[in-house]
Amino acid sequence: DDERSYSTATSQEYKIKPTINGKGLEHTLNLWVIWATVTINHGAISPDDQAADLVGGNWPGYLGGGSALGPLSVLQNINLTYAYTIGKYEAKATLQPAKVWDVVANGAWYLDRKVNQAVYDNGGHYVNGAWQAGPLANAGQDNSSAGWEDVKPTGQNGGTIYDLDAPGCSALFGLNVVHTAEDYDNFTEYAVVTLDKRYTCSDPANFYYEARADADNKAVPLNSLGKGSIALPNTPFFPKR
Repeated sequence: DDERSYSTATSQEYKIKPTINGKGLEHTLNLWVIWATVTINHGAISPDDQAADLVGGNWPGYLGGGSALGPLSVLQNINLTYAYTIGKYEAKATLQPAKVWDVVANGAWYLDRKVNQAVYDNGGHYVNGAWQAGPLANAGQDNSSAGWEDVKPTGQNGGTIYDLDAPGCSALFGLNVVHTAEDYDNFTEYAVVTLDKRYTCSDPANFYYEARADADNKAVPLNSLGKGSIALPNTPFFPKR
């Protein structure tokens, strides 16, 4: 049997014309090496982002409205009703090689996310309304709902897909903070494509969100969104009140 190897180091289209005993066959095979570059945007929502839950290209009012990304608190914008603080970001994946989105149809592309999280409410956490010591920890898949994703790559948008999210503090009680709240999140965003099965087709993009809210004193001493990861604390910043 004749064999030939093709490199997957570079995203590209290979046009393969098979031969048997030196004679060319009538068929040509196109082999696509698929990849994506994922970046995390903290500036403003991209003009090409058509996520269904946006309102005229802006965040809905309960997330503060506007197109700006980054940290926001209710002390800065009284229209924010989702949480005391939030960190708005946009993940963007540029698919490669060019026009691969015409070969692999819409509906096959996604941006998925994982989270590793430690949350404190009033210096501990609540279970069925009862306070308990220690953080509420969470780790695993944290994908956005369909309304916050735009996963229809086209030539007009440069073969790009988008994912929006706005993690908040208090993660459990939203705007109704019980004295104090703390939220420490490490996120990993990555592109996937469904062919015969689901494949990861990008390197991971790691970023974090961390916030502290003191509702008693109407203060937000920490509200930060950035690249990389943070150490998740085993003890709260605020003691129980």
